[in-house]
Order: sequence, then structure tokens, then C-alpha cells
Amino acid sequence: MATDEGPTGRRIVDVPYETGLHEVADGVFAYLQPDGGWGWSNAGLLATDAGSMLVDTLFDQVLTRRMLDAMAWVTAAQPIGTVVNTHANGDHCYGNGLLPDAEVVTTEAAAREMGAVPPSALLALLAADMGEPTNGYVQEAFGAFEFAGIEVPEPTRTFTGSLDLELGGRPISLEQVGPAHTAGDLLVHLPDAGVVFAGDILFIDGTPIVWDGPIANWVAACDRILDLDQLHDGAVIVPGHGPLPMPTVSGPSAATSPGWRRRAGRPMPRTHRCTGGTGTRHFGRVPALPPVGRMGTSRRECPRRLP
Repeated sequence: MATDEGPTGRRIVDVPYETGLHEVADGVFAYLQPDGGWGWSNAGLLATDAGSMLVDTLFDQVLTRRMLDAMAWVTAAQPIGTVVNTHANGDHCYGNGLLPDAEVVTTEAAAREMGAVPPSALLALLAADMGEPTNGYVQEAFGAFEFAGIEVPEPTRTFTGSLDLELGGRPISLEQVGPAHTAGDLLVHLPDAGVVFAGDILFIDGTPIVWDGPIANWVAACDRILDLDQLHDGAVIVPGHGPLPMPTVSGPSAATSPGWRRRAGRPMPRTHRCTGGTGTRHFGRVPALPPVGRMGTSRRECPRRLP
């Protein structure tokens, strides 16, 4: 396992894309779920002497319990007292009910949005007969998950703008960047570790989706991640879906340039790169997009390009 000693300490730079818990910095872990498609999201953990903080739960309680079991060797002595939800999509919060004693923190906008698509709605969608090819698509996207009996508790602490926390002497910075992927997206920045949990602002090796937008906000959120990347001379960036991109020195984003903005609403380019004066950060290849994948555009930004 390759490591480096950045300005903020030891970081793991070659995290394998395998299901399970992976240390990415001292006391900081990413939980990954290949292949990163619909519902197969990532999560994170910060462990300190004063307890642990979980970044996101998973799409159902079976998967979340499996994740918590994988974390138990850390959290048995450092219990999870805080859950931060990066946004309101179910694959990042439907497992919250397994942590009833934890403080749940998210943005005000995300808290309002959490009730919009409850697990019961996805259960009903799976049971509906909408004909083909829709039935097959819904089963492919959601059929692997167990939505029955899930209740998602309301968050216990919300904020707008930014919120600085501290756990066991370690600083935690939460920064609202939505509306972008959803109405209430946030970034989790661990400045003493050089780690950023990006939530679904980043899909690596997959199709980015901007449900809420406008597109300009998603562009700004990507640029903010790049700012933090430069701050740490190559941060560890944990995306909401997909593998961790290799850390390098990066600069202004070619993928979020004005030219990319002009192409919003068209099929996305096959390769996304963030390029700068001294290096690049590759955010992976985007596969050929299915029709629903092309909904990675905002109705606010490009209403005439969408049905």
C-alpha cells in the first residue's frame, strides 16, 4: 500500500476499488461499494479518541448493517456519535435508522428534501407495472435493495452555508454547495487529514447527475473541490460513487470550463479531466450514456433541451 506524507500527514494514495472499509489517512476511512452504479454509494468514517463520525449511510439497512459490521473493529472503542448526510438521496441516508442515538447533521435544504422520496415510494415503484423497457430498467436500478420497513428519522441538526465541528481535537468543516446534484449538497472537509468527502458532486467512472442544479452550481462545487485539492497539494477525495481518483497537483477544471457549460444538455464527453499548470487530476471515463443518464442536466439551466 503506497502512502505519502503530505502537509497534513500520512495519506493512502492507491486505495483499491474493492467493497469494504479502506483507510485513507490517519483515523479516516472510506467505505466503497463497486461498481458505483445506481444505489451503490460510498461512505466515510472519522475515528477519534472522543468517538467517531460517519459520513453517509447506505441505500438499505442490510447494506448499512454490513458496513457498520465492517467498521466495528474501529467503532467498538470509538462509537459513532455523529452522522453527516452529504445530501438527501436514499443511497446516502436510508440507513440512518440503525444509529438512533447519533446526532444527524445535514443542510436545511437536505433535511427538507429527505421526505420527498421515502423508501416506501421506491418499494411501490418496484411493484408497479409500467411496461417494458421501464420495468426492466427499474428492476436493474433498484431491485437489489431492501426498502421494506425502512423509516428515515429526521436530522437532529441542520445548517445553511457552513458549519465547523470538532471531534476529539480534529477539525471538521461542512460546506454547503447545493443546490447542485440535489437541493442541499454539502462537502465534508477534514483539514488536518487532507481529505474531502464529496458526496454525489462527484461520480467517478460514471455519469454525473444534476437533479436540481443549476449546472453552474455543480460547476462551482467541482471547482471548490479542486481548490481544496490544491490547498493540500493533492487531497484524498472520496466521491459519492466510484473509486478514489489518484491524487496529483491539479488546477482549474477543464471539465467545468465555460466551453463545458455551453455544451450542457448534450451528451457528455467521454473523458473528464481537471487540468492545471503543473499536473492533472483524472476524474475517470464516462461510459456511453443511457437516456436517463443524460438527465445529468438541470431543468432550470436547459429547460428546452429536456422533455
